[in-house]
Amino acid sequence: MKRGFTLLEVLAVIVILGILSTLLAPKIIDFVDSTEEKTALDSARQYVKAVDKYLVENNFDKAGTYNVATSNEDMEPFNNLIEISGKLPTGNTITIDDQYSVTEAILVFGHYQVTYNGNDYSVSELEE
Repeated sequence: MKRGFTLLEVLAVIVILGILSTLLAPKIIDFVDSTEEKTALDSARQYVKAVDKYLVENNFDKAGTYNVATSNEDMEPFNNLIEISGKLPTGNTITIDDQYSVTEAILVFGHYQVTYNGNDYSVSELEE
């Protein structure tokens, strides 16, 4: 007695797998995108809190708009100054008032930009 699968059985399995992958691929891609968006939002919240903490603990009194990832005048970038467990932004700015507080931030995490206006956060996908 021979063992194994017939060509027809193998082709049937390949067709079924093809159909399943066609149906599931968009859902998997959407899931990954929404996860990346949520990660960017959470990282931005942690980042703003960490900068606020740094400002208060160090009596930071230089109000202005700063690039988060590159040196600012005589100052290190905030990415080098704060302690954070989440992702660091790869670019854009953070605005600080004279009350040791972040009033506005535009932060880039991967291909998402998170905007903070002092109260709310919003996320948008960057154009490629």
